[in-house]
Amino acid sequence: MRALATYLLRGNREAIIVVLVCSMLALIIPVFGLFNAVIIGLVSLRNGANNGLMLSGISSAVVTVGIFFFGVMPEESKGQEISAIVQWVLSLLALVTLCGVLRYTRSLKISMLSALGAGVVAILGFRLVVSDTVAWWQQSAFKEFFNKAVESVMEQQSMVDRQMMEEWSAILVGVFVATFVASLFFHLYLARSWQAAMFNPGGFKEEFSKLAYGRNTAIFAIACLILYRTLEAENLVGFVSLASIVLIGLMYTLYGIAVLQGVFSSKGWHLGLFYGGLVLAILIGAMVLQPSVMSIIMVVFVLAAAGFIDTFADFRKKVKTNAGQ
Repeated sequence: MRALATYLLRGNREAIIVVLVCSMLALIIPVFGLFNAVIIGLVSLRNGANNGLMLSGISSAVVTVGIFFFGVMPEESKGQEISAIVQWVLSLLALVTLCGVLRYTRSLKISMLSALGAGVVAILGFRLVVSDTVAWWQQSAFKEFFNKAVESVMEQQSMVDRQMMEEWSAILVGVFVATFVASLFFHLYLARSWQAAMFNPGGFKEEFSKLAYGRNTAIFAIACLILYRTLEAENLVGFVSLASIVLIGLMYTLYGIAVLQGVFSSKGWHLGLFYGGLVLAILIGAMVLQPSVMSIIMVVFVLAAAGFIDTFADFRKKVKTNAGQ
Protein backbone atom coordinates (compact mmCIF):
# COMPACT_ATOMS: atom_id res chain seq x y z
CA MET A 1 0.00 0.00 0.00
CA ARG A 2 2.89 2.35 0.74
CA ALA A 3 4.35 1.71 -2.71
CA LEU A 4 0.98 2.36 -4.37
CA ALA A 5 0.48 5.58 -2.40
CA THR A 6 3.96 6.77 -3.35
CA TYR A 7 3.19 6.05 -7.01
CA LEU A 8 -0.20 7.78 -6.85
CA LEU A 9 1.15 10.94 -5.25
CA ARG A 10 4.10 11.20 -7.61
CA GLY A 11 2.11 13.12 -10.20
CA ASN A 12 -1.19 13.51 -12.04
CA ARG A 13 -0.31 11.05 -14.80
CA GLU A 14 0.27 8.20 -12.36
CA ALA A 15 -2.97 8.89 -10.49
CA ILE A 16 -4.94 9.11 -13.75
CA ILE A 17 -3.64 5.71 -14.90
CA VAL A 18 -4.63 4.00 -11.65
CA VAL A 19 -8.08 5.65 -11.58
CA LEU A 20 -8.70 4.68 -15.22
CA VAL A 21 -7.88 1.05 -14.48
CA CYS A 22 -9.95 0.95 -11.25
CA SER A 23 -12.93 2.63 -12.91
CA MET A 24 -12.96 0.14 -15.77
CA LEU A 25 -12.58 -2.83 -13.44
CA ALA A 26 -15.34 -1.47 -11.16
CA LEU A 27 -17.83 -1.99 -13.98
CA ILE A 28 -17.12 -5.71 -13.78
CA ILE A 29 -15.88 -6.21 -10.20
CA PRO A 30 -17.70 -3.76 -7.86
CA VAL A 31 -15.03 -3.87 -5.13
CA PHE A 32 -12.76 -1.82 -7.41
CA GLY A 33 -15.28 1.00 -6.99
CA LEU A 34 -14.22 1.10 -3.33
CA PHE A 35 -10.53 1.19 -4.28
CA ASN A 36 -11.27 3.93 -6.80
CA ALA A 37 -13.04 6.13 -4.25
CA VAL A 38 -10.34 5.68 -1.60
CA ILE A 39 -7.62 6.50 -4.13
CA ILE A 40 -9.42 9.70 -5.17
CA GLY A 41 -9.91 10.53 -1.49
CA LEU A 42 -6.19 10.08 -0.75
CA VAL A 43 -5.17 12.29 -3.67
CA SER A 44 -7.71 14.94 -2.61
CA LEU A 45 -6.43 14.94 0.97
CA ARG A 46 -2.80 15.13 -0.02
CA ASN A 47 -2.72 17.12 -3.26
CA GLY A 48 -5.91 19.17 -3.03
CA ALA A 49 -9.53 19.12 -4.18
CA ASN A 50 -8.67 20.27 -7.73
CA ASN A 51 -6.76 17.05 -8.34
CA GLY A 52 -9.61 15.07 -6.79
CA LEU A 53 -12.16 16.76 -9.05
CA MET A 54 -10.06 15.98 -12.12
CA LEU A 55 -9.84 12.31 -11.18
CA SER A 56 -13.57 12.23 -10.35
CA GLY A 57 -14.38 13.62 -13.79
CA ILE A 58 -12.20 11.02 -15.50
CA SER A 59 -13.66 8.19 -13.44
CA SER A 60 -17.23 9.36 -14.11
CA ALA A 61 -16.55 9.58 -17.84
CA VAL A 62 -15.18 6.04 -17.92
CA VAL A 63 -18.17 4.66 -16.02
CA THR A 64 -20.65 6.55 -18.21
CA VAL A 65 -19.07 5.26 -21.43
CA GLY A 66 -18.86 1.75 -20.02
CA ILE A 67 -22.53 1.65 -19.02
CA PHE A 68 -24.01 3.22 -22.16
CA PHE A 69 -21.74 2.04 -24.98
CA PHE A 70 -20.07 -1.21 -24.00
CA GLY A 71 -22.89 -2.96 -22.20
CA VAL A 72 -20.69 -4.09 -19.33
CA MET A 73 -23.67 -3.95 -16.96
CA PRO A 74 -26.65 -6.32 -17.11
CA GLU A 75 -29.51 -5.06 -19.24
CA GLU A 76 -31.52 -2.55 -17.26
CA SER A 77 -33.87 0.28 -17.99
CA LYS A 78 -32.50 3.66 -19.01
CA GLY A 79 -33.72 5.14 -15.75
CA GLN A 80 -31.71 2.66 -13.68
CA GLU A 81 -28.59 3.21 -15.78
CA ILE A 82 -28.87 6.97 -15.38
CA SER A 83 -29.50 6.53 -11.66
CA ALA A 84 -26.32 4.43 -11.33
CA ILE A 85 -24.26 7.07 -13.13
CA VAL A 86 -25.72 9.93 -11.07
CA GLN A 87 -25.00 8.04 -7.86
CA TRP A 88 -21.41 7.39 -8.97
CA VAL A 89 -20.83 11.04 -9.87
CA LEU A 90 -22.50 12.43 -6.73
CA SER A 91 -20.63 10.06 -4.41
CA LEU A 92 -17.25 11.05 -5.86
CA LEU A 93 -18.04 14.77 -5.83
CA ALA A 94 -19.31 14.54 -2.26
CA LEU A 95 -16.19 12.62 -1.21
CA VAL A 96 -13.85 15.16 -2.79
CA THR A 97 -15.79 17.99 -1.11
CA LEU A 98 -15.58 16.23 2.25
CA CYS A 99 -11.86 15.63 1.78
CA GLY A 100 -11.45 19.29 0.86
CA VAL A 101 -13.18 20.36 4.07
CA LEU A 102 -10.98 18.03 6.12
CA ARG A 103 -7.82 19.20 4.36
CA TYR A 104 -8.71 22.87 4.91
CA THR A 105 -10.04 22.68 8.48
CA ARG A 106 -7.93 19.73 9.71
CA SER A 107 -10.99 18.81 11.77
CA LEU A 108 -12.78 15.48 11.47
CA LYS A 109 -15.62 16.95 13.53
CA ILE A 110 -16.24 19.82 11.09
CA SER A 111 -16.05 17.47 8.12
CA MET A 112 -18.64 15.12 9.60
CA LEU A 113 -20.96 17.90 10.71
CA SER A 114 -20.71 19.38 7.20
CA ALA A 115 -21.95 16.05 5.86
CA LEU A 116 -24.78 16.11 8.41
CA GLY A 117 -25.79 19.60 7.30
CA ALA A 118 -25.68 18.62 3.63
CA GLY A 119 -27.78 15.54 4.39
CA VAL A 120 -30.45 17.60 6.15
CA VAL A 121 -30.51 20.03 3.21
CA ALA A 122 -30.91 17.08 0.82
CA ILE A 123 -33.85 15.77 2.86
CA LEU A 124 -35.46 19.21 2.86
CA GLY A 125 -34.90 19.58 -0.88
CA PHE A 126 -36.50 16.19 -1.55
CA ARG A 127 -39.55 17.05 0.55
CA LEU A 128 -39.96 20.44 -1.14
CA VAL A 129 -39.85 18.84 -4.59
CA VAL A 130 -41.99 15.81 -3.70
CA SER A 131 -45.16 16.85 -1.92
CA ASP A 132 -46.70 13.35 -1.80
CA THR A 133 -43.80 11.18 -0.67
CA VAL A 134 -45.90 8.05 -0.18
CA ALA A 135 -47.03 8.16 -3.82
CA TRP A 136 -43.44 8.79 -4.88
CA TRP A 137 -42.23 5.65 -3.10
CA GLN A 138 -45.06 3.58 -4.56
CA GLN A 139 -44.26 4.73 -8.11
CA SER A 140 -40.46 4.65 -7.85
CA ALA A 141 -37.96 1.88 -8.53
CA PHE A 142 -37.88 1.31 -4.76
CA LYS A 143 -41.60 0.57 -4.40
CA GLU A 144 -40.98 -3.05 -3.36
CA PHE A 145 -38.59 -1.88 -0.65
CA PHE A 146 -41.20 0.57 0.65
CA ASN A 147 -44.06 -1.93 0.48
CA LYS A 148 -42.07 -4.57 2.39
CA ALA A 149 -41.29 -2.05 5.12
CA VAL A 150 -44.98 -1.17 5.44
CA GLU A 151 -46.01 -4.85 5.33
CA SER A 152 -43.73 -5.62 8.27
CA VAL A 153 -45.78 -3.16 10.32
CA MET A 154 -49.09 -4.45 8.93
CA GLU A 155 -48.33 -7.84 10.52
CA GLN A 156 -48.56 -6.16 13.93
CA GLN A 157 -51.44 -3.77 13.22
CA SER A 158 -54.93 -4.44 11.92
CA MET A 159 -54.82 -1.49 9.56
CA VAL A 160 -52.32 0.89 8.03
CA ASP A 161 -53.28 4.56 8.19
CA ARG A 162 -51.93 7.46 6.17
CA GLN A 163 -49.95 8.87 9.09
CA MET A 164 -48.03 5.65 9.55
CA MET A 165 -47.21 5.49 5.85
CA GLU A 166 -45.96 9.08 5.95
CA GLU A 167 -43.73 8.18 8.90
CA TRP A 168 -42.26 5.21 7.08
CA SER A 169 -41.76 7.37 4.01
CA ALA A 170 -39.73 9.83 6.08
CA ILE A 171 -37.80 7.07 7.84
CA LEU A 172 -36.81 5.43 4.56
CA VAL A 173 -35.72 8.76 3.07
CA GLY A 174 -33.56 9.16 6.16
CA VAL A 175 -32.20 5.63 5.71
CA PHE A 176 -31.23 6.32 2.09
CA VAL A 177 -29.49 9.60 2.97
CA ALA A 178 -27.80 8.03 6.00
CA THR A 179 -26.59 5.11 3.87
CA PHE A 180 -25.11 7.52 1.33
CA VAL A 181 -23.41 9.54 4.08
CA ALA A 182 -22.15 6.37 5.78
CA SER A 183 -20.47 5.27 2.53
CA LEU A 184 -18.82 8.70 2.28
CA PHE A 185 -17.50 8.43 5.83
CA PHE A 186 -16.23 4.91 5.13
CA HIS A 187 -14.28 6.10 2.09
CA LEU A 188 -13.07 9.18 3.95
CA TYR A 189 -11.86 7.14 6.93
CA LEU A 190 -9.99 4.71 4.70
CA ALA A 191 -8.36 7.53 2.74
CA ARG A 192 -7.46 9.41 5.93
CA SER A 193 -6.03 6.30 7.60
CA TRP A 194 -3.99 5.57 4.46
CA GLN A 195 -2.67 9.12 4.49
CA ALA A 196 -1.83 8.83 8.19
CA ALA A 197 -0.03 5.50 7.64
CA MET A 198 2.16 7.27 5.08
CA PHE A 199 2.89 10.56 6.81
CA ASN A 200 1.69 10.33 10.44
CA PRO A 201 1.47 6.73 11.72
CA GLY A 202 -1.25 6.36 14.33
CA GLY A 203 -2.58 9.84 13.60
CA PHE A 204 -6.01 8.82 12.38
CA LYS A 205 -6.56 6.48 15.33
CA GLU A 206 -5.90 9.38 17.71
CA GLU A 207 -7.96 11.79 15.60
CA PHE A 208 -11.01 9.51 15.53
CA SER A 209 -10.71 8.61 19.23
CA LYS A 210 -11.03 12.31 20.10
CA LEU A 211 -14.13 12.89 17.94
CA ALA A 212 -16.80 15.00 19.69
CA TYR A 213 -19.63 17.03 18.15
CA GLY A 214 -20.46 19.39 21.00
CA ARG A 215 -23.72 20.34 22.65
CA ASN A 216 -25.16 22.29 19.70
CA THR A 217 -25.51 19.04 17.76
CA ALA A 218 -27.24 17.41 20.72
CA ILE A 219 -29.63 20.37 20.96
CA PHE A 220 -30.36 20.03 17.24
CA ALA A 221 -31.12 16.32 17.73
CA ILE A 222 -33.50 17.06 20.60
CA ALA A 223 -35.17 19.82 18.56
CA CYS A 224 -35.75 17.40 15.66
CA LEU A 225 -37.36 14.90 18.02
CA ILE A 226 -39.64 17.54 19.55
CA LEU A 227 -40.64 18.94 16.15
CA TYR A 228 -41.47 15.48 14.80
CA ARG A 229 -43.55 14.58 17.85
CA THR A 230 -45.35 17.92 17.71
CA LEU A 231 -46.00 18.27 13.99
CA GLU A 232 -46.14 14.63 12.72
CA ALA A 233 -44.58 13.38 9.47
CA GLU A 234 -47.34 14.74 7.22
CA ASN A 235 -46.07 18.25 7.92
CA LEU A 236 -43.00 19.52 6.01
CA VAL A 237 -41.03 20.30 9.17
CA GLY A 238 -42.18 17.10 10.85
CA PHE A 239 -41.12 15.01 7.83
CA VAL A 240 -37.68 16.62 7.63
CA SER A 241 -37.22 16.26 11.39
CA LEU A 242 -38.06 12.53 11.39
CA ALA A 243 -35.82 11.78 8.39
CA SER A 244 -33.04 13.84 9.99
CA ILE A 245 -33.33 11.81 13.21
CA VAL A 246 -32.27 8.72 11.23
CA LEU A 247 -29.22 10.58 9.88
CA ILE A 248 -28.41 11.95 13.33
CA GLY A 249 -28.60 8.37 14.62
CA LEU A 250 -25.80 7.43 12.23
CA MET A 251 -23.73 10.39 13.39
CA TYR A 252 -24.08 9.46 17.05
CA THR A 253 -23.37 5.80 16.31
CA LEU A 254 -19.99 6.83 14.90
CA TYR A 255 -19.54 9.17 17.86
CA GLY A 256 -20.26 6.26 20.22
CA ILE A 257 -17.66 4.12 18.48
CA ALA A 258 -15.14 6.94 18.84
CA VAL A 259 -15.97 7.30 22.55
CA LEU A 260 -15.53 3.61 23.29
CA GLN A 261 -12.39 3.45 21.17
CA GLY A 262 -11.02 6.41 23.15
CA VAL A 263 -11.86 4.69 26.44
CA PHE A 264 -10.14 1.48 25.35
CA SER A 265 -7.08 3.44 24.21
CA SER A 266 -6.92 5.32 27.52
CA LYS A 267 -7.11 2.02 29.41
CA GLY A 268 -4.35 0.59 27.25
CA TRP A 269 -6.63 -2.19 26.01
CA HIS A 270 -6.23 -3.58 22.51
CA LEU A 271 -8.79 -2.17 20.08
CA GLY A 272 -9.26 -5.62 18.64
CA LEU A 273 -11.11 -6.50 21.86
CA PHE A 274 -13.53 -3.63 21.30
CA TYR A 275 -14.33 -4.34 17.65
CA GLY A 276 -14.34 -8.09 18.27
CA GLY A 277 -16.79 -7.47 21.11
CA LEU A 278 -19.09 -5.51 18.78
CA VAL A 279 -19.14 -8.33 16.24
CA LEU A 280 -19.72 -10.90 19.00
CA ALA A 281 -22.60 -8.85 20.44
CA ILE A 282 -24.25 -8.70 17.02
CA LEU A 283 -23.82 -12.45 16.45
CA ILE A 284 -25.19 -13.38 19.88
CA GLY A 285 -28.08 -10.96 19.42
CA ALA A 286 -28.85 -12.50 16.03
CA MET A 287 -29.26 -15.90 17.68
CA VAL A 288 -31.55 -14.54 20.40
CA LEU A 289 -33.59 -11.83 18.68
CA GLN A 290 -36.09 -12.26 15.86
CA PRO A 291 -35.75 -10.96 13.23
CA SER A 292 -31.94 -11.20 13.46
CA VAL A 293 -31.47 -7.67 12.11
CA MET A 294 -32.73 -6.48 15.49
CA SER A 295 -29.32 -7.37 16.94
CA ILE A 296 -27.69 -4.78 14.71
CA ILE A 297 -30.35 -2.23 15.61
CA MET A 298 -29.81 -2.84 19.32
CA VAL A 299 -26.02 -2.45 19.04
CA VAL A 300 -26.45 0.71 16.97
CA PHE A 301 -28.87 2.10 19.56
CA VAL A 302 -26.40 1.45 22.40
CA LEU A 303 -23.54 3.08 20.47
CA ALA A 304 -25.67 6.10 19.53
CA ALA A 305 -26.82 6.47 23.15
CA ALA A 306 -23.20 6.31 24.35
CA GLY A 307 -22.24 9.05 21.90
CA PHE A 308 -25.17 11.27 22.85
CA ILE A 309 -24.60 10.90 26.60
CA ASP A 310 -20.88 11.58 26.17
CA THR A 311 -21.79 15.06 24.94
CA PHE A 312 -22.67 15.88 28.54
CA ALA A 313 -20.72 13.24 30.52
CA ASP A 314 -17.35 13.22 28.67
CA PHE A 315 -16.46 9.62 29.48
CA ARG A 316 -12.99 9.83 27.92
CA LYS A 317 -11.95 12.73 30.13
CA LYS A 318 -13.14 10.90 33.24
CA VAL A 319 -11.26 7.73 32.28
CA LYS A 320 -8.07 9.75 31.71
CA THR A 321 -8.51 11.52 35.03
CA ASN A 322 -9.00 8.23 36.87
CA ALA A 323 -6.03 6.71 35.07
CA GLY A 324 -3.89 9.68 36.15
CA GLN A 325 -4.88 9.17 39.75
